[in-house]
Amino acid sequence: MSLSPKRALFVFNPVAGHYRLGRVRGFVEALRRCGWDVTVRPSQYRGHGALIVREALAQRASDLVIIGGGDGTISECAWELLDSTVPLAIFPIGSANVLARELKIPFNDRHNARMIERVFNDDGAKTIWPGMISTPEGQTLFIQMLGMGPDGWIVHHVSTALKKHIGRAAYVVSALKCLLSYKFTPFTLNLDGETTEVTAAILTKGRYYGGKFQLISSSSQEKRSFTALLFRGTDWYDFLKACLSLLLFQKKSRFMDVKSITTASLPPNQNVDLQSDGDILASMEAHITISSRALKVIAP
Repeated sequence: MSLSPKRALFVFNPVAGHYRLGRVRGFVEALRRCGWDVTVRPSQYRGHGALIVREALAQRASDLVIIGGGDGTISECAWELLDSTVPLAIFPIGSANVLARELKIPFNDRHNARMIERVFNDDGAKTIWPGMISTPEGQTLFIQMLGMGPDGWIVHHVSTALKKHIGRAAYVVSALKCLLSYKFTPFTLNLDGETTEVTAAILTKGRYYGGKFQLISSSSQEKRSFTALLFRGTDWYDFLKACLSLLLFQKKSRFMDVKSITTASLPPNQNVDLQSDGDILASMEAHITISSRALKVIAP
């Protein structure tokens, strides 16, 4: 990979949970000290970041794309980089930053800039295989997880304004509301051709959930598969017992199964809330697979 010139496009979400102008300026300065020619572009609306990346790739204007935001912002922009020779780097300023934690991205901005420089120069980007969600409304990429049931409800009901002010704690507030309001209702999933009935499900590419909470022992980011966490309890007591099994890394309990799969389908006309990488997924029908195109990511 050529060392000079090194052109980086830095797209950031100015409404991300941990966005601070001073952090952005400091990070850009650290990149420039490492020899990068940095073009800085804030996104202005949902989908704008992807448009900026698409235009830069069409013009062959960047050797590296750095995305500043959370998992939702990264997923949105990563779509444009599938199968690209231009790698993706991460500036973790979202509320939870689950993918950044999964890939061990430094949260110290100067350390992150130096890591980006080192891995890029060594042509050492990781190859990961995101999930692909197909709905009647179109296709969506997920790089970390898709949630169905209570965590979907929590994301659907979280306050955007509160999220901006208190970050991940906004999800705690929504979770407390969920404890009081959510009713576990069975729905049907098709997993690798087999039909099963559950009351909640998480399809994940990684180990972590909501930040630092580890759900499973290993990641499948670099594999063409994902892990399905399937809950069958009918109330919060059952659900919490299943969560305890997860903390003990048990693959099967009375109220939960853990399976490695490659495809999943949610049939239509089922009343279940969905979330993808912390963003609302406004559909009640979905087919989930592994993307046929890989993503190159700068990570230690």
